[in-house]
Amino acid sequence: MRLAEPPRRPTLLIVDDDHVMRMLEAETLAQFAFDVREAADGEEALALLVEPPPDLILLDVDMPGMSGFDVCRHVRKRWDATEVPVIMVTGMDDLDSINQAYESGANDFIAKPINWPILGHRARYVLRSAQAARNLRDLEQKQAAIMRAMPDMIFLLHRDGTYLDHKDGFGTKAFAESGGVLGRNIAEILPADVATIIGRGIEVALDRGELQSTFYELPLPDGIHHYEARIAPSGTDTVVAVVRDITSLKVNEEKIRRLAYFDPLTGMPNRLHFIERVDRELLRARRENHRLALLFLDLDGFKRINDTLGHGAGDFPLQSVAELLREKLRASDIVERPGPDAFSLHFARLGGDEFTIVLSDVEDAAMVSLIAQRVQAVLSRPFQIEGKAITITASIGIAVFPEDGAMPRPCSSTRIPRCITPRPRAVTIGRCTPRH
Repeated sequence: MRLAEPPRRPTLLIVDDDHVMRMLEAETLAQFAFDVREAADGEEALALLVEPPPDLILLDVDMPGMSGFDVCRHVRKRWDATEVPVIMVTGMDDLDSINQAYESGANDFIAKPINWPILGHRARYVLRSAQAARNLRDLEQKQAAIMRAMPDMIFLLHRDGTYLDHKDGFGTKAFAESGGVLGRNIAEILPADVATIIGRGIEVALDRGELQSTFYELPLPDGIHHYEARIAPSGTDTVVAVVRDITSLKVNEEKIRRLAYFDPLTGMPNRLHFIERVDRELLRARRENHRLALLFLDLDGFKRINDTLGHGAGDFPLQSVAELLREKLRASDIVERPGPDAFSLHFARLGGDEFTIVLSDVEDAAMVSLIAQRVQAVLSRPFQIEGKAITITASIGIAVFPEDGAMPRPCSSTRIPRCITPRPRAVTIGRCTPRH
C-alpha cells in the first residue's frame, strides 16, 4: 500500500539587508515549520523569484538601492496578493508609510522592534488568509462558470415586482433585452395575465417562506414559448426567480401524448383514447341525466382490398374514411340550428377497419339513426386505388345509454368497454364493391 505523502512545508523568502535580522527571523519562522530562503537586497530577491514562487515573503522596507516598496510592486506585477502574500517589515510607524505599504500591494505589515513570539503566528495567519481568498476566488469562478452554462434565466425581484438584477440563460430565448428589465416592473414587461401569475407567486413565496413554481406562456416572434418560474424567498422583501424555457419539453410531451392516444395512420384518437373518453362521457351522462350513443363501424369486405391490392393499398381508404368522417360528419351539418346543448361527435379508430363514433348529449334517440344515414352518405363516395374505383361501406352497431344498458363496472383498457350492456341495433349498409 502506498503511504500518504507528508504535507508540504510552506516556503518563505526573507528579504532584509541586515544579516542579524535575517538570522533571527529565519530561526523564529523555522520553528513554525517554514522552509526559509534569504535575500540581502531587492535585486537578489527578484532574482530568487522564479516559478514556483515562495508561499510568503517577509520584506524589509528600508534597504539600500531598491526599497521594499519597489520590490513589492515588482512582485505584484506577476502575482496577486492571494498567490504570493507579502508582509512588510518597517521601522517607520507613521500612517503614510503604512498606507504606502498597502498601496504597494502588501497583505500586512510588522513594525520594528519585532515582537518575536507572535511573528510566526502572524505569518501563519497571513498564509491562511491568502489560502482562504484563493479558495473563495476558485469557488466564485466555478459558480460563475456554472451560471454561464445554465440555460435558466435568473431574476432578483422586489416584492412589488420590480426587477433588481438579471442574468440571461445560456442558449435560452430571452423575452426581453439583457439589462432592459432592470428597475422596471413585471407589469411593464410581461402581459397582464402573466404578470398577475408571477406577482401572486412572489407574494406566496414571501408570506409562506416556501418555494413556488408557476407556469406560463409568452408569444415571441418565433412562436409561443412555455416557461416555468421557480420563485424562492431571498430576504424579507426580495425573491429569486429561476425561469426556464420548457418549450421543447412541452413539444416532446405532446409528441408522446399523440403516440399514446392517437392512431399514427389516420391521426384519429386510438383505442385507449376512446375507452377513457367513453368512461368520462358515461359518468357525465348519468350525472346530468343525458343520453349517450355509441356507433361501432366495421368496414365491409375490407379484407378483400388487402388480399387483392395489398396492405399498402389498404392504408389509403382507411385514411380517406377517417378524413371524411372528420370533415363531412359534424353536428352543424346534421342540425340546422344547434342549440347551446347540442350533441357533439367524437371519432376513434380502434384498429384494423373498426371505427367508433361517440355522440354525447343526445336529446332525441332518432338522431342516432340520422347519424347512421349520414355515415352511409359520406362513405358512398368511391375511392380510386391503383386505377380502380372502390366503394367502402360499413356495418354499424348502435347502442344508446341509458335505454340499451347501464354501467355495471369500469371499462377495461384492453378491449372495447362494456360500460354499456348493449342490445345493438345493427344497420348493414351495402358491401365493398370494386368498379372497373
